[in-house]
Amino acid sequence: MLNDNDSELKKFHLFHSKPVFVPVILIIWLFIMCLYEYLTYTDSMLPILAKKQPLEVILPIFNQLFVALFFLFGITNIIIAIRYAMIKDKVKESELAILAKETPADWHPKVELLYTTYNDFIPYALAQCLKQTYDNTQGVILDNSTDPKYIKILMIL
Repeated sequence: MLNDNDSELKKFHLFHSKPVFVPVILIIWLFIMCLYEYLTYTDSMLPILAKKQPLEVILPIFNQLFVALFFLFGITNIIIAIRYAMIKDKVKESELAILAKETPADWHPKVELLYTTYNDFIPYALAQCLKQTYDNTQGVILDNSTDPKYIKILMIL
């Protein structure tokens, strides 16, 4: 039987199933960045520091910071893709198991239709939203209008 508290999918969540996910990314990034910084510093920064020209020292440091950040985000995306490839079959099986469950005949979950507005309320659009064939619906208007004209219209509803 399908119920609202079904949590079979939660155990395959990308970040919660393995708590070592983020530390692994940071360790890989830290190791590669340390190697990169060592090679960069010994080959190119020492001769620049000997000249004692501040602009030539500051610009490469900023460049290396940007390279490090882009590299961190690149490693993160690669690891996320690998992790997804590892768990996608398990998630698919779990989803199919949930969809295969029989739903009771009297199961009619409530559906709330949200109509958001900000100084642009259109009554026809709201009427179309509420004209549903499903019997268990509720219309909710989220209004952030500042124009008194629209506030007055919505207060009437």
